[in-house]
Amino acid sequence: MPVPWEAIRNYVETAVQITGEVERTDLLFLAESDGYPDDIVDVLDAIGSRVFRGPDAVAQTKSFLLRGGFIVEG
Repeated sequence: MPVPWEAIRNYVETAVQITGEVERTDLLFLAESDGYPDDIVDVLDAIGSRVFRGPDAVAQTKSFLLRGGFIVEG
C-alpha cells in the first residue's frame, strides 16, 4: 500500500544534505531512529540498489517512487 510522500520526505532530504545522494541503506539508517514501520521499509526497499545523485536527487527519488506506486502525494 502506498504511503504519503511526507512520511519519507525528511529521510530523503536529510540523506541528500548529509551525503549528496539518496541510497537505500542511508534512508534505512535515518528511519531506524523513528522505529520505522513496515510500510516505510517497503517503500525504502523499493529503491533497491539505485542511487539518486545531483541537485535533483530528491525530485528523482520522488518521481521514481510515484511512478512505481510506492508513494502518493500528500
